[in-house]
Amino acid sequence: MDTYADPVLLQDKMIRLVLEQFADKPPRFGQFPIHPAFHSIRVGLDLIKYGFPLPVCLGGSGHDFDEETDLNMGVIYRDFGQMVTVYIQMTSLHPRFNGEHTDESENELFERVKVFVETTGDIGPLAIKSVDSMDSVRGAKYCPADWAPKLLKRAERWLALARPYLSRDYNDLVLDFAEVIRRESLRINYPVPTDAKPQH
Repeated sequence: MDTYADPVLLQDKMIRLVLEQFADKPPRFGQFPIHPAFHSIRVGLDLIKYGFPLPVCLGGSGHDFDEETDLNMGVIYRDFGQMVTVYIQMTSLHPRFNGEHTDESENELFERVKVFVETTGDIGPLAIKSVDSMDSVRGAKYCPADWAPKLLKRAERWLALARPYLSRDYNDLVLDFAEVIRRESLRINYPVPTDAKPQH
């Protein structure tokens, strides 16, 4: 990435690329159909909100490219530079898992990010996976019912790893992530009865 490039233009270029790459994917349903690119864009925007450096934010926006699209990573390297490419590849499932989010593939990804952060001191991939996990948990109620407990368990593990690395400089993220986990745990474990009536 050109260190003199306009950050806003880079953000715009990344958002356009995300929209283009996910244009043919089916919508995700909540109260109404949601464009499949929104999750990726939200991750990037949240990273901006929490004050992470631009390459981390761009990597967050593109974190699903490597496992959900056919985009050549050479395009990322050319347009956004080495670190954005590293962040996207580091936060993607290993190619041998063919994009399948199994316990094995998630464990491999977790351990890979953990080793990367411990050996390099670079918290970029951990920040991306924390925000990615937090956003997935926020939307768990719109997923198949059996997904929610898995997403929650994975989020708890990411938060435990993130606390010592992110609390000093990015405590707002740590606190927000903990609150999202708390609320989802309540939703799963204490569901509202189907015959519940408003209390006056």
